[in-house]
Amino acid sequence: MGGYGDVKIWFRARIREYRKHFGLNQSDIATLIRTNQPAYNQLEIGERGIDLSTAATIAAIYGLQLHQITDPKQKIPALRSLPERTRKAIEKRKASGVAPRDYDRDIAGQLDHILHQTDFLHTARTTAEIWSRLPDDIRKSIPKGRITDLLGKAPRNQLVQMIPGKVWGGWGNKYILRSASEGVFPYAKQGPVSNDLAADAD
Repeated sequence: MGGYGDVKIWFRARIREYRKHFGLNQSDIATLIRTNQPAYNQLEIGERGIDLSTAATIAAIYGLQLHQITDPKQKIPALRSLPERTRKAIEKRKASGVAPRDYDRDIAGQLDHILHQTDFLHTARTTAEIWSRLPDDIRKSIPKGRITDLLGKAPRNQLVQMIPGKVWGGWGNKYILRSASEGVFPYAKQGPVSNDLAADAD
């Protein structure tokens, strides 16, 4: 799995996968590990470190030991094998009829709205400027790097041109709609946005 940083990224993806598999939201998990939703959210999106004790506590929600949940070969446990507290939380979530919110889908939709239904990117903007246009609850739940990720994937990377800092004379990259960029930044990166380049000092 690569270096320690890769392991941490993998573990965060793992616990998010488990949570969504059982239809739980971040508040549900926060209650089970006796913390609050903002604190748990910071763990899941990487804004706060996860120590071994916390990781073991999260594993225990699913009836697993730390070495089990960190094993790539470990299958997600069956509902019937989960601890009683966890099963009750799942039952309560299902009974509420309120599905966990998919923030990845939300941010993609908001970004597409900016691209297609506003003139915001008719001017070159930094990731932070694009981020500032998103609703507060999404900004609190998704790291800024998701903007770069989404702009680097089709079909958005066909619509947006990346302007490196050395071209526009500042720090980090800017993004502008291709339809608005002709003649403005003649030496900007041509072709689809590259995730490697787009990751440069956003």
